[in-house]
Amino acid sequence: MAKKIKNDSLNLTILKDLLSDGRKSFADIAKDNNTSKDVIAKRFKQLKAKGMILGFTTQNNSRCFDANFITNLLIQVQRGKMEPTIQAVNKIPNVIHAYPSAIQQAVLTEVSLKNIDELEAVKKLIQSQPYVLGTDVTIWTGIRNTPENLSIFNAEEHVGKKPPQETASHRRKTDTEIDDLDRTIINKLGLNGRMPFAEIANPLGVSTETIVRRYEKLRENGDLKVVVQIDPTKIGYYAFGIFNFSFSQEALADNIEKISKTSDVNRIIKSAGYQDLTFTLMIRDINHFIEVQEEMAVLPNITKIDVRIARMLCPWPIQREFISTF
Repeated sequence: MAKKIKNDSLNLTILKDLLSDGRKSFADIAKDNNTSKDVIAKRFKQLKAKGMILGFTTQNNSRCFDANFITNLLIQVQRGKMEPTIQAVNKIPNVIHAYPSAIQQAVLTEVSLKNIDELEAVKKLIQSQPYVLGTDVTIWTGIRNTPENLSIFNAEEHVGKKPPQETASHRRKTDTEIDDLDRTIINKLGLNGRMPFAEIANPLGVSTETIVRRYEKLRENGDLKVVVQIDPTKIGYYAFGIFNFSFSQEALADNIEKISKTSDVNRIIKSAGYQDLTFTLMIRDINHFIEVQEEMAVLPNITKIDVRIARMLCPWPIQREFISTF
């Protein structure tokens, strides 16, 4: 188990701010905390040196990938063949991520698609891989992705009382197109979310101001959000809890809001498939996991529940997760 680094309130504030907005300036963080820019810069450097901050990436809307919807494909693989399968699947067009699932000997993928025909084509490519035994498909109908919703940022109470604040991603506009320049910005920031805008602009022969305007448009439209990537084990999180639910439809909206108010729940996915809702919980210890599991078990109108524990991903969040759509 990785050694947990002792953190004071300023370190935690820096991490929370950068999970909420990975491009927030040191000057703005300093102003919010009544300190100096130099103090924040020094703390940031220390957090990187300790291996707590590992980089920066983005959350993106599916249309950044020129897609209309997202699917999860759960891929059963032969024992001992997880890594070569992940490497092969990650090379398939439309696959955004492939990583080990909470289910033994399975790979979980997130795939961006324009239509059902593309889904069938991707499934055939995956099933043609030498170690793949089968696939299960779940189509996403919405996601709420709030990595900043961690109880470590509120030590006084481990269950949050306030719902997530409305963000630009919840107010997505649809009257603007994403062009090649936008996608270049998206791709560059996916690899390094704090890349200076001038470094993006210069090779393209455009002004820095043009890149800034395009970035702000993407952010305000809810297509793009920059987030810091961290090692969660160094702030006290050691595993994921994966909760799969089916509800009667009249209870779905209320249950989503109740789940959203639970600290350490960072992704809620609405889906059409073998469950209605999936959420992931960042786990501090087994007592924490059992406490949340007991709270979830008494949600009204549950027709099915499945709970699993998965190994912590590092860095977290993973590169180019999907941004909140509801």
